Amino acid sequence: MFVLTRTLKLDKFEGWEGCYVTFNSCTIRDLTEAGLDTGDAPMEKLKKQDEFLTKFFVKGLGWNGKEKVEIKAKDIAELPMQIYTECLNFLVDMSQIRNTTAN
Repeated sequence: MFVLTRTLKLDKFEGWEGCYVTFNSCTIRDLTEAGLDTGDAPMEKLKKQDEFLTKFFVKGLGWNGKEKVEIKAKDIAELPMQIYTECLNFLVDMSQIRNTTAN
């Protein structure tokens, strides 16, 4: 297995300057097996997304409104929706870039 680790900087969100989330890249196989693009009911789809993000999560630093705090894998579903969506898009895009440029 090959590992590519990348960090999503969250500086563009107010209060989240200096915060980040780090993920290991998934493969096309991982992406396909996750079944994120199926026609599941909304709650089932969210559950699959949570599992997908948690599986590849490495570490993070977030803002709780008072101070910067460590983000742990179990915290993924507690992130603000804008950041959650950004993480999901980042991980999926990272996977596609990694696998389309690899020879």
